Amino acid sequence: MAERFGGLHIYTEQEWLEGDLVMANVYLDNNTFVDQVGYATNVDVMEGIPNVTCLETTFVEHKNRTVVPAGCH
Repeated sequence: MAERFGGLHIYTEQEWLEGDLVMANVYLDNNTFVDQVGYATNVDVMEGIPNVTCLETTFVEHKNRTVVPAGCH
């Protein structure tokens, strides 16, 4: 579970030098995001990153619950 943050972004950012620039095969299962800043019911995935899977993702904003059984965006 993650609370009160700016959302989950799956991106490659060369300027930050974090992570592998050839990102692929990301699997997220059974995650809960609570009261994120700029509330959105999705995981933000950069276009072109292959094989990103999101399953059973729950978003809670002011006690309103949205469950996304499959799909990142």
